[in-house]
Amino acid sequence: MNVAAGDTLETATQAELYQNPQYAYYLAGLEMSVNRAIQRMQSLNLLPMGRVVLTSPVVTGRVATYDLSRIADFAGVYEVRANTGEAYAAHAYRWEGGTTLVVPFYTAEEEYVLLYRKKPTLLEPLCADDTEVGVPDELACLIPYYIKSEWYEDEDAALAKRARDYFEKGLMDYQAEGEVAAPRYESKYKWEEL
Repeated sequence: MNVAAGDTLETATQAELYQNPQYAYYLAGLEMSVNRAIQRMQSLNLLPMGRVVLTSPVVTGRVATYDLSRIADFAGVYEVRANTGEAYAAHAYRWEGGTTLVVPFYTAEEEYVLLYRKKPTLLEPLCADDTEVGVPDELACLIPYYIKSEWYEDEDAALAKRARDYFEKGLMDYQAEGEVAAPRYESKYKWEEL
């Protein structure tokens, strides 16, 4: 993308840039490129998780069923944990897709917590310049490299590849840092019991 001398992009709004034919072509796909970068981050479970205490189950014997339809930003189950009063431990579950969560070995004395994948905030065409997408700053700073990798695909394949490699390496580094810092949980059930 060519930037003319004297252009002051930092003071222009997105709507103003769309009026300039020099930038309009590139901006036409900007939101989609940003959304694809965010979806890539989500596919690696790098975006912040939601957390909710599960309440009001339908209990049959030692099996509890929860309706997750009240969680507006729910996009998928990550993990279920049980609080025994002393510690949280990973707990067995079965997600039946949609909004039904089945928790075997249910005990009324334990508190069950659902960690879930949140639906990411995706950009709409000509959204407000100050739209928040809910991506941590360490990941948000990688999005321009993803955009560059898509925009330069036809103009300079080597430059596009370097930008995509930088984006992917940044994601892997972020993921590795999170894995080192994350607490470890152990299941209290054997596979045969599930």
